[in-house]
Amino acid sequence: MKKIYYVLALALMLPFMATNAATGTIDLSGRSLTAIDGQVYDLGQLQADNTILIFDFWATWCGPCLSSIPGLDEIWVDHGPLGDQTYMIFSIETDQATTNEQEIIDAYGIPNPVIIGDNNTSVKSNEFAYTGSIPYFTVVCPDGSWEDRTGGIGTDPTPLLNIGNGCGVTSSIVNDARMLNVNVTQECPETNTWVPSLEIKNIGSTNLTSASVEVMVDGVVTETIEWTGDLASGGVETVDASAVVFNGVGTQTVEAEITSANGGADDNTLNNGATGTKSYAISESLDIEIELILTSYPEETGYAIKDESGTVLSSAVAGDYAGATANEIITFTLPSFDACYTIDLTDSFGDGSGGIIVRNAAGDVLVENTSAYTTLSVNKLYASEDSDGDGFTDVVEDLSGSDKSDANNTPENYNVGIVDVENVSLFNTYPNPAINELNVEVNTSLSGTISVELVDVLGRVVKTNTLTNDKTTFNTSALTQGIYLVNVKNNEGTLATSKVMIK
Repeated sequence: MKKIYYVLALALMLPFMATNAATGTIDLSGRSLTAIDGQVYDLGQLQADNTILIFDFWATWCGPCLSSIPGLDEIWVDHGPLGDQTYMIFSIETDQATTNEQEIIDAYGIPNPVIIGDNNTSVKSNEFAYTGSIPYFTVVCPDGSWEDRTGGIGTDPTPLLNIGNGCGVTSSIVNDARMLNVNVTQECPETNTWVPSLEIKNIGSTNLTSASVEVMVDGVVTETIEWTGDLASGGVETVDASAVVFNGVGTQTVEAEITSANGGADDNTLNNGATGTKSYAISESLDIEIELILTSYPEETGYAIKDESGTVLSSAVAGDYAGATANEIITFTLPSFDACYTIDLTDSFGDGSGGIIVRNAAGDVLVENTSAYTTLSVNKLYASEDSDGDGFTDVVEDLSGSDKSDANNTPENYNVGIVDVENVSLFNTYPNPAINELNVEVNTSLSGTISVELVDVLGRVVKTNTLTNDKTTFNTSALTQGIYLVNVKNNEGTLATSKVMIK
């Protein structure tokens, strides 16, 4: 697919240029704001509680306003109710003619209070130095002094945080251990034993020297970890939980909850929990069907099915589908059980092929990556058999002679297993599904300046990060649940794409 929209896309994505800041004072005592969900916020009390207030004047049709949501999300998670509780953000919709506020909230996963502004709203943009351009932000200190900014912030919260730093507010939270992630590593072949790793972050003002962590597997408490160490404020520690044994086919959930910090109560319990899930899906059938979704340039698309040694079992190269007017269907029988297979989707021009769908013999979708951004899709399949002849399939053959399914599951319901870590040769994403944060580790052999995009199902780039030591972390706690694409890019374009679930 040839890209012809560079200028238009750039114009839509760039935030307005920021103007020189204005300052002033405002008295918010006795004022309140009512959010779209009906919750009432006492602004005077928030200031009395030493909270910095950010007023975000925006509209649902304003591109730079929407592109600033990720930056506001970062402030909300790190410094709002989930973080050190020094900030509160209010997004005040300025166009009384619009009616799609809730739709935008749901689509973009806006976590902070959204207010539909009208003539009765207690805080108005014209009380500050608003000149008619949005997005328009004012940062109000607890003493009523304020400074403004006109223009979007994109994914970078720094412009607003720099203003807020001038308020001189420090967090009152002393002991705050935050559970960042329960990390899950998917393998191929799958095994029935895995070790979740837990990421704990100290966002309190004092060093974290101990924390109690309760671990639950599928709703049942399995252990309490008594962690000790010396973690400075802002530091992250990774702790391995005990090995978890999987006893069925489907999805296994591991929850980790911090129950105490530094030997006592955690001062902020809103960020103490995280969840990780791991899926198991296995098959008795070796027949698969691959549907290549062809673009207007079908001659650019190719594919290759490879075994674990890298031997190509079936393939097509650029030019094979020249002149095709419909998607290409390939039927193939995987040659053996208890083996992993890789399907590569390639695009000779390098600007993105149409996508790929893989189905099993029953027609169930095993892999679906239909993004036009895909230039290389590596999808791993694992096939397993009923090795002991009792009618049920095994995750692996050698585990004490017993199956890893129970008698309530029937073989015809099993699928060729998917380890949903596409493009593992180029990068790895975890945990998947993601709850609060999504980590992306990129192969160090990639050249050029590498960036990573998180794209929603509508094709909108919701977050863009750059790499630090070949790794980046997305804050996903405020995103709408669903399927997202992770695009790894360099200066030449998109290198690889993976599909992730965010819960």
